[in-house]
Amino acid sequence: MTATPSELRFVLDGLPPVQHAFGYGSGVMPQPHANKGGDESDRDKYVHNDGTTSTAALSEQRVLRAGSVVDFVFAVESPQQWHAENMALNPHHYACHLRMLGPSAVTALADGVGVGVHYNTLIPWRGHPNPGGFTSFKYGVIGV
Repeated sequence: MTATPSELRFVLDGLPPVQHAFGYGSGVMPQPHANKGGDESDRDKYVHNDGTTSTAALSEQRVLRAGSVVDFVFAVESPQQWHAENMALNPHHYACHLRMLGPSAVTALADGVGVGVHYNTLIPWRGHPNPGGFTSFKYGVIGV
């Protein structure tokens, strides 16, 4: 299933403000031949939002894949300030040790060990506007 723009914006409603955001990957852009790997009868078979199935090409269709993850990158003015606000709003987005160390540790790790981006992964997508939609999302936070 590829997410619609309104579904993508829905994630932002529960987060501190960002300057820029983009989604990427198979949860955002349709992937040709995304359902490969089954036997020939299952190949290229898709379940649509309305419950119907087809074996047509994926290019212009919205399809449901249980357990899908939507990937985001959020660009913010001050990553440390953003993480401080987000830790207050969404502490469950962070590993326990990072919550205890605080937002300065998150940004120090992203800048010192990584490439300037911190990812929070496998966030349950509670209250998704489409009940049959994605189950989780992940996001990286970078400074601009």
